[in-house]
Amino acid sequence: MKNLLLITVFTIYGQITSAQSTKYLLPNIGFITVSDKMEIQGGSYKAEVNDYLVANGVSTSNRYVFQQKGINSGNGYDTYARIIIKKNDEAPSIYLYKLKSNGIYTKSELNSLNTRLKKEIQDAISAYVNASITYWKGVEQVKINGQNALQCVYKRKSAMSPSVTCVKRLLLVRGNSLYLVNLEYWEKDASLWKSILDNSIASFKIKA
Repeated sequence: MKNLLLITVFTIYGQITSAQSTKYLLPNIGFITVSDKMEIQGGSYKAEVNDYLVANGVSTSNRYVFQQKGINSGNGYDTYARIIIKKNDEAPSIYLYKLKSNGIYTKSELNSLNTRLKKEIQDAISAYVNASITYWKGVEQVKINGQNALQCVYKRKSAMSPSVTCVKRLLLVRGNSLYLVNLEYWEKDASLWKSILDNSIASFKIKA
């Protein structure tokens, strides 16, 4: 993709296996390092996905998706993994409140956010992928590569999928922009994808 600047390629050695990864600069967003077992969504597949999202009223600007390698060329459908990064230029005040100032949310505030986020996510996955939440861990405040974030972990099930999908959603704020990050993989393939996605998000840095 002409708008994607590839910064560098290097090798990360894990405790169990070694995997080659690539560090990317995502224009208008920042940096992330992703395993070469994944590819950035592109070509006709990306066009089809974007057409579907736009038809359902979802903006595709400042949106980047990493997926299991092979999907762009019509292969790799025996598993599922995604890193979805989206920048919204106007963040709701409920998220700006303390994410922007690096403040600490109270238990009451987290409970309120928990209720709101769970409803937002259930409404969205019901509309777009005909899925329902089967497990919800709840909202917590975390640090991602030194950045203040809200995190919720949940599982969803759709009749269209052969496996329950595990999801980690992160919300970060910089200025007046809200950054949404989804890490997704099939539960049956957790041993393959969970550590890869966790390592990737640990490298994510919003560009100053």
